Amino acid sequence: MATVNSLGERLGCVYSLVPRGSRFLDIGTDHGLLPVRLICDGIVAGAAAADINEKPLCSARRTAMRAGVDMAFFLADGFDGVDYDYNVPAICGMGGHLIVDILSRASVQPGTRLIIQPMRDAPLVRAYLWDNGFTIELERYVVESNRPYLVLSCVKTGERTLHDATDEYLGLSDDMSCGRREYELKLLRSLRKRRRDDSGVVSRVIRVLEERYGV
Repeated sequence: MATVNSLGERLGCVYSLVPRGSRFLDIGTDHGLLPVRLICDGIVAGAAAADINEKPLCSARRTAMRAGVDMAFFLADGFDGVDYDYNVPAICGMGGHLIVDILSRASVQPGTRLIIQPMRDAPLVRAYLWDNGFTIELERYVVESNRPYLVLSCVKTGERTLHDATDEYLGLSDDMSCGRREYELKLLRSLRKRRRDDSGVVSRVIRVLEERYGV
């Protein structure tokens, strides 16, 4: 059976942000390791897994069966068709456009905590969350297999967060961990390639990052 460490740094970070006693929903569950581990460790009161494809959902069922875990499974596109009383959903391992599409079709209730791990297009995700009543409470940066990742923990408050385009790239967190350095240096390298197509925002973000890291 998988241990917390075998989740890897990326999913291990998500695991660490799930509140005890919550009812967890894993959107795009893949192998189901995260909800199964949360149940086995007694972190959550219950969990469900959803995926748009049957193959990963079958894999998640096998993971739960091997662990002797009782949980719900849904063949579903995002939240659509999920019949489970959750209060902490997670959307991990997807691109930002897909995450925004899933959230735009969901009816997330006030007070719901949402954990998001975008694989790319984080500015798009931050902008959507801030503009649609989600408060980003924590940003965590981790490195797995030499690749940096961003994990967001937010709450549906119904209040918009004031921000500008630079904030969408850099966030509002004061976390200056090693993981953030790796993440933002990778972002800097990517933005330098886009400088010619810039409307001004990219250049501002580049200047901030170059001053921050002295590169």
